[in-house]
Amino acid sequence: FLFCCNCETEVCIKKMKLLEVSEFLSISNALSGYHNDHRFICRLEAYSCKMAGADKKLYKQLTREGGLNEMQTLSPPTVLSSSPGMFHLPQGDVQASKKTLYFLKSTLNAAFSPEYDFSESTPSEFCPAGSVNDACQNIAALLTPVLGDHFTQLSGNIWEALEHVIEPSECEAYQYCGDGQDDPFSEEGIMWSFVYFFYNKKLKRVVLFSGISLSESAPIHDNENQEDLPEDLIYQSTDEYVDMLQDDDDEYFN
Repeated sequence: FLFCCNCETEVCIKKMKLLEVSEFLSISNALSGYHNDHRFICRLEAYSCKMAGADKKLYKQLTREGGLNEMQTLSPPTVLSSSPGMFHLPQGDVQASKKTLYFLKSTLNAAFSPEYDFSESTPSEFCPAGSVNDACQNIAALLTPVLGDHFTQLSGNIWEALEHVIEPSECEAYQYCGDGQDDPFSEEGIMWSFVYFFYNKKLKRVVLFSGISLSESAPIHDNENQEDLPEDLIYQSTDEYVDMLQDDDDEYFN
């Protein structure tokens, strides 16, 4: 895909490679589905930042020219849970290099293309998330009320898997806070969502941890596995069911 670095040069790079991490896949599958009257979609995935061949040559050329080292100001940090005081988020303006934003956008494109394209996302659509530990605390504050003991039982596995794959103490943590238009986190029926990135420069690796909470009557999401849902909910999420409700309303008011 094409990625514009907001400079005069465009770089054509291959999709970032999805790393096969069995622990992440198991956790994603365990958290996704229908829990306590909530539909939830989880993605916990690792991507390699390494490039090869002509792509690597072009990337290095841009780096030498200084295009990817320019710093850009991110949006202020946000806390999605109801307890912001428990997190130690950075104060004041926080910046990230175009190189870092390049990898964050590429991760989103690798995860959600071809349905969505994040190539034109601006720095203001990303914000700092403190440390990986801060981000995980925020995620836990969101998921515990929804998933209850199911999440509590898995939380230890999540942290162990992150330690194994990404070395959290060596990571920078970021959050996607898009404008709510044309992305998988703002579709009809979504009640809330989160998107975190854990970027380890030394390992040249990014972990994506995202979650989407849907109402029971929301349309089937592009990333949702229908096998995880009760049959009656699948029917309620179809256009046929929505049309039937509309017909009932029309008959009532006429």
